[in-house]
Amino acid sequence: MTVRFESRKRLLGLAAAVFVLLGAATACQPGALAITADPALYPTFQPAVIDYVNRCDPASPTDVSVNAPAGTTVSVDGQPPRSGSFTAQVSQGVGDRFTLRVTTDAGSTTHHVRCLPLDFLPWRAEKTGVTQSQYYATALPLTFGPAGSYGIVFDTNGVPVWWTENRKRTTLFSLLPNLHFGIELIDGGAQELALDGSLVRSVNTVGGPSDFHDFILLPNGNYLLATAQQQLADLSVWGPPYEADTPVINHVFQEITPAGAVVWSWDTAEHIPVTETTNTWRSEPEPVTGLADPWHYNSVEWAGDGIIISFRHLDAVLKVTKATGDIAWKLGGTTTPDSLTVVGDPVFTGGGSFSGQHDARLQPDGTLTLFDNGSQKSRAPRAVRYRLDLGPGTATLLEQITDPIAPSSFCCGSARRLPGGNWVTGWGGTRHITEQKPDGTRVFRLDGATSTIYQGTPVPFGRLSPSALRDGMEAQYASPTDSQVGTINRLYLAFFLRPADAHGFAYWINLYVDGVAIGTISEAFAQSAEFVRRYGHLTDPEFVRLVYENVLGRTPDSSGYRYWTDLLARRVTSRGGVMLNFSESPEFKAKTNTI
Repeated sequence: MTVRFESRKRLLGLAAAVFVLLGAATACQPGALAITADPALYPTFQPAVIDYVNRCDPASPTDVSVNAPAGTTVSVDGQPPRSGSFTAQVSQGVGDRFTLRVTTDAGSTTHHVRCLPLDFLPWRAEKTGVTQSQYYATALPLTFGPAGSYGIVFDTNGVPVWWTENRKRTTLFSLLPNLHFGIELIDGGAQELALDGSLVRSVNTVGGPSDFHDFILLPNGNYLLATAQQQLADLSVWGPPYEADTPVINHVFQEITPAGAVVWSWDTAEHIPVTETTNTWRSEPEPVTGLADPWHYNSVEWAGDGIIISFRHLDAVLKVTKATGDIAWKLGGTTTPDSLTVVGDPVFTGGGSFSGQHDARLQPDGTLTLFDNGSQKSRAPRAVRYRLDLGPGTATLLEQITDPIAPSSFCCGSARRLPGGNWVTGWGGTRHITEQKPDGTRVFRLDGATSTIYQGTPVPFGRLSPSALRDGMEAQYASPTDSQVGTINRLYLAFFLRPADAHGFAYWINLYVDGVAIGTISEAFAQSAEFVRRYGHLTDPEFVRLVYENVLGRTPDSSGYRYWTDLLARRVTSRGGVMLNFSESPEFKAKTNTI
C-alpha cells in the first residue's frame, strides 16, 4: 500500500502506514451516520459541522470508529471509502489535520479534524440561534504572570479553527483591515501576523515603552498606538498622600510608519489635567508598574479627521482633532467645556457616567459604541450605542445590551455591533464572549473555562474563508521534507542502532522543522542519557571508533581516525558534528536505504 504523509503525520508514521484498518467492515446497523474518535472529537460529529478538534496524543494513534448506513460511505484521511461499521487509526501530531469525507446520494462533504496543542486551555461554547458573525477572535489566557497566550479564532460551533502561540503575554488579538491579525503584548509593542502565523512586522512606540491595550492599522498603512511612559506629574491637587512630583504613567499617541518613523503624536498630559481623573480611580495603580495612573487609556479609534480615545480613569471618551491637537468633544466623566450632554441614558441621571469603559468604536453611520464596565458602581456592564449630534452638543442613547451571565466587570471588555444589528460582546473581567440580537437574546456564547478574557471581537461573514484559515494552519504546522525525515531517522540508527520511536521522532523533527540546527540536534543525541547508558562515558578516540563501527560497520582507517580525533581535540567540531558527517554520508544513506 502506498501511503502519502500529510502535514506532520509523517512524524509518527516512520516505517508504518498512517492508516490501519482494525477489522473488516461489518454490516451497518440501521440508523444515522455515526463517527466517533478516541481521543474524542469536539464537538461530537454532526453532518452539518465541518471543522473539529481533538486532543491527540502524538505517541499514540487516534482511533476513528465509523458506522455508515447503506448508501453512505466514509473515507478516513484519504483512504478508500467504505460503508458499514469499521474502525481506523490515524497518526496525529500537534496541529495535524485529518479528514473525514462522507458521501451520500446527495453528494460529498469533507470534514476536518485538527489536533490541539497540549497546553491549549479548556473552553465551552453554545450556539442557540442564527449568528451574524462567522468567527470570533480572542486571546487566552489573559495573564500578567509569566505564561504566554494563544491568539485564537473560534467558529460559531465553538471550534478553534485557527490559532497561534505567542510566548509573550497577550491582551488584544483581532483581525486587521488587511486580513492580517494584530496582537498587543503586555510586555510592550504590537505584532502584525499573516495567516500563516509568520511575523509581518513588530511595531513599537518611540521615546517610551508601548502601552499594551490597543493598536490599529490606519487606512494609509501606518499604525496608531500609544506609549506607557513614566514621568513626573503634580498630583498634589488630589490631596494627601499625593505630591507635586509623583511618578505617573502618561500616554503619548503616535502614528508610526511601517519603517518605524513617527509622523504625528499627541501627548495626553499636555492636554488633559489630572483634575479630570475621577475619584473612583485615583487610588488605582497602573497594573504593570504599580505607578499612579491618572488617565489609563484603553482604546483608540481612527475618526477620519482625528482619533477617538477611551480613558478608563477619566470615565470618558474623547475625540482629538488631528490637525490641531484640540479636544473636539468629551463623552462622560467630569464636566468640561467640551462635554456632550447625554440624553436618554438613566446612568447619567444626577451627574452619573459610565465607569471604567472600554472599546469605544465609531460606526459607519456615525454612532459611537462602547463597553461600559460599570466598574465599582454596583451595576451590570453593558454594551451601548450613542448618536452624536455635535451641533447641539448631545449624545443620545440608542441601544444598551446586558446579559445575566455578567453581573459585574472590573476590567477589560469589548462591544462590537455587527452590520445586521447583532452585538458581539467580550464581557471583560469574566470568562464570557456572547453574540446577542438587538433585543438581548443570546445566539452564541463562548466561555474560557479557566481563563478570564480581555476582549472578544467578531469576524463578520465573508472576511475570512474557511479554506484560508486551514491553509494558514497547514503553513504553521508545515510538513518536514523527505530529507529532514531521513536525517532524523539516520541519527537514531547511527547513535542508538535502532529505528526512531514515534514520540522521540515527533519531538526532534518538530524542532528541526521549526528551525533548530541539525548540528544542535545531533549534539543532543551525543549528550543524551540513552547514549551514555548504552556506551558509557567515552573519550574522544573511543567515540571516533564507535562512529566508524556504528555507521560504517568497520574499524577506522588510520588517516581518518587521526583526522577526526584531531578535530575533536582542537574543538573544531563537536561529537554531534562528527556523527552527523558520517550519518549523512552517501555510504550510510545507501546502507540504510534512506533519502
